[in-house]
Amino acid sequence: MEVHKCMIVLWISGLTWDLLDQVPGVALLRAQGAAVINLEPLPITGQKPQAWQMISGRNPGGTGYFDSWMPQQYTMQPVAEPTVPMLHEVIAAADRMATYVNLALADVPLYLSGLEARVDCLVVRTVAGSDMVMLDQAITAAQARVGTGGTFLLLSDHHETAVKRYVNLNNGLRSLDVLEVSEQKIMRWEETLAYHIGHGQLWINLQGREPLGIVAYHEYDQTCQALVTSLPRKLLDPESGVPVIERVYRRNELYHGDYLFRAPDLVAVLRPGYAPSPNSVLLGFDDDVVGPAPVDTRTTAGLHPATVAGLAIAVGIPFAAGQVIAQAPLTSIAPTILHALGLPIPMDIEAEVITDLFVPAFMQQFPIQRAEQRSGLSQEDEEEIITRLRGLGYVE
Repeated sequence: MEVHKCMIVLWISGLTWDLLDQVPGVALLRAQGAAVINLEPLPITGQKPQAWQMISGRNPGGTGYFDSWMPQQYTMQPVAEPTVPMLHEVIAAADRMATYVNLALADVPLYLSGLEARVDCLVVRTVAGSDMVMLDQAITAAQARVGTGGTFLLLSDHHETAVKRYVNLNNGLRSLDVLEVSEQKIMRWEETLAYHIGHGQLWINLQGREPLGIVAYHEYDQTCQALVTSLPRKLLDPESGVPVIERVYRRNELYHGDYLFRAPDLVAVLRPGYAPSPNSVLLGFDDDVVGPAPVDTRTTAGLHPATVAGLAIAVGIPFAAGQVIAQAPLTSIAPTILHALGLPIPMDIEAEVITDLFVPAFMQQFPIQRAEQRSGLSQEDEEEIITRLRGLGYVE
């Protein structure tokens, strides 16, 4: 058995199994290939966080991209794109021809039919729509370009899901006397222990890190644990009486890597059907902790990971035809692709290869390899850490 170097990855964001079941040739494609039903992301969910998890193979602690927003001096700041290498850049660094393009779905067939340059791995990123004919044409064109000797992966990193109820965690923290505001709903930072921004980020108002922090460092663990325990138990939907939070995680329970220092102190994962309210995302308030979302509201950001998962179909000689895997981490796609190409996986990509996708003979002939290089932090990132340590009193 040989490692087949010709691979096309058709990455269609927003793709679901319900949509695929309407495409005529997908039943045969699934029979010929191996599939992952749910490629589950880590919290915090959203289009960009999930895209980076898939294309880099790293959990957010390894990229620094936890959410699209983060706090700075109590204000909302957009998060810069990570500097870690993407999948095609890792492949190119191994002296393979790799190309990444971002196209409209309608342009995919024409681009693939006109492609003349030799390529070992081509990643075509696009977005699913409601036109099943267009979707069918894109998938058919990708299969035709691969031919019988290559490898084809059909992927999605996320999809939108219906939202029934909004949750404002700042209102919830206020109801528990964790957060204080004036009559004009202006934050009283000198009386606030913790606050929420983004899509599940909970930040402790820590002395030395926050401009008006009141939680001493020796009180940090106790404050975190109190919120981990109390929020899921006390924040209930008034209509049903059920908790709206499935679990509150401490950051080191979810994330690891060089950029852990940028992670929120705690992450609240809401139950399916609930999403952070638009006001709570922006460090604001609503009339109630829980309220109805507008009819037909659909989103990805801040939802339960299992409800916005991606999917995968892998077709080619390395893959086990007919194999179906119920769930795998979204971060495992990048190392799985590298292994299918016969390439070593960089040490800082800690996600595991989805070995059950492969035929046993391939795994025996081509054991998983790890490269030695590790990218590490940039000088700017190191300076950010020193600044934070100085604020906490650890560095003069």
